[in-house]
Order: sequence, then C-alpha cells, then structure tokens
Amino acid sequence: MDQTPRKRDKEASKRALLRAGLKVFSTYGYDAATTKKVAAEAGLNEQLISRYFGGKAGLLLAVLTDFLDEEANDSNYPPAIANGVEEELRHFLLYRHARLLAMQGFFRTFVPLSFLDASIKERLEPVLLLAAGVLFDRLTALQKRHLIRADADLESASLMANGVSFFVSFMLRVSTTIDETHLTRMISEFAADMAHGLAPPPS
Repeated sequence: MDQTPRKRDKEASKRALLRAGLKVFSTYGYDAATTKKVAAEAGLNEQLISRYFGGKAGLLLAVLTDFLDEEANDSNYPPAIANGVEEELRHFLLYRHARLLAMQGFFRTFVPLSFLDASIKERLEPVLLLAAGVLFDRLTALQKRHLIRADADLESASLMANGVSFFVSFMLRVSTTIDETHLTRMISEFAADMAHGLAPPPS
C-alpha cells in the first residue's frame, strides 16, 4: 500500500503545528500557550502535539530547531564569502541580527524558560550545536584555504560567535535603549576582532 499521501499529511500537520506553536508561544508566553490554543490555531487535533513532539516543551524546542534549520537552508542566506574571514563573519552575524528581530517574540518566551525548566535545559545543547553548524562549515572552508590558522578551534569559535550574536541581537535589543545603528556597529567590530584572532601568523 502506498504510504506517500499519509506521509505528506503527517508532514503538513507537523508544519502547521510548528507555525501555530511559533505564533502562540510568541503571543501568549509559555504558560498561557496551551496545547489547545496551538491545536486550534493549526486547525488540528490537540493529541497530535504529543504524538509528534512529545508535548508542549517538545514543541517549543521543535519550533527553535525549525528556526535554525530554516536559517541554514534559507535561499536568502548570504552566500559564503571565499576570500575574507571578517566579511564572512560580518555577513553571518548581520543576517542573524535580522532573523533574531523577526523571532523576538518567541525568544522572549524561550529564554526565561531555558533557565528554569530542567526538561528543556537538558535538551538544549544539541540545538545550540545546530545553531553553530552553519558558521562552523563556512569557517572550515576558509581554514582549508589557509585564511584561518590551522590550530584554530572552529567549533568553539562558532559557538562563541553565536553566543555573542544572541546577546547583541536579542538581549541588548530587548533590555537596553541601544539603537540599531550602534548594535550593527558592535557586530562589525566583533567580526573584525574575531577575524584578527583567527588569522594565520604572518609568513
């Protein structure tokens, strides 16, 4: 028996729940974002949230993971820059700056919960590694071209860049009065400093 239509229906239902979860979490916060509200927004049975995501906490993490997957595969993502580490870092960080603005409502819900809910905290590390993966791949390509020193720990560098990106593009945005011009200037300065640290020694 052909299972393709059923698989398509399952994927369509998961996509609808992810979209609904993003909207409901962003609008109501975690506690008030009931699975009933998410299911109603998606026009689907509430039980599918448990079946596909293991419950509300699983759906929250799935929304975050989907955001990162979409970021990695987005056709609007800046193309890799072959010849410049600083330019690569700047383009990557400015792109994430725009993306984090679009997801600001969701992260207002997610961040406090990631500190307080042990079930989410335990499952967060692989999600953070996924977030760093795109930049890691790009820096590795530049390292192979001898534009980054051979002994550089690119996994740590990628995690650091993502951490700084989140701090500047979300935390400073929502908790200070620093304007966008200053924030983007900070991003460019960080990209220049990080590129300097990754540069190979003078020959």
